[in-house]
Amino acid sequence: MALRPRASSQPGKLSFLQSPKVALALRPRAVSSRSGSMLEEELSCPVCCEIFKEPVVLKCSHSFCRACLQQFWNKKKARRECPVCRRKCSLTEPTVSLALKNVADTFLKEQERKTSPAGTAARLASLQQEDEEKRELVKKKSDSITRDILTFSHAVIAIENEIASSDALFLQVRGFEMFSSL
Repeated sequence: MALRPRASSQPGKLSFLQSPKVALALRPRAVSSRSGSMLEEELSCPVCCEIFKEPVVLKCSHSFCRACLQQFWNKKKARRECPVCRRKCSLTEPTVSLALKNVADTFLKEQERKTSPAGTAARLASLQQEDEEKRELVKKKSDSITRDILTFSHAVIAIENEIASSDALFLQVRGFEMFSSL
């Protein structure tokens, strides 16, 4: 009788997968640093290591792409067991996981949006519009401050001129008084 790998307490995680080297060799896309996120790892089929396509769930709670599970079962001939924990499956047709399908589809669309030229172009256009709006706001504030400075400058000049003329008048009066007292 062949030895089977022991299942860990977490569904989808085998105990021998705890070794990083083994995990990387078995699931290069889902475990590698370029995978991008824990979410991507959780949305990856343990058989093909890709984001789920038509995900199905077995009674043991492990999920797989429908095609991956069928291909695995076809290789095993009559034995229908979970590819992860090796529990026997009595289901002839595994249950479709609509929630997992929706999450996986949304994740893929988000990835496409981030990496597609249209998504990049839309993001760039949005950033350019935001930049233009900010430049316009800075220009308006700058123009307002410049007007205020000019207004205050004219007021200061008017006050200085008034002071200068009153000083000149004072000096004229004082000078006339001094001259007449001599």
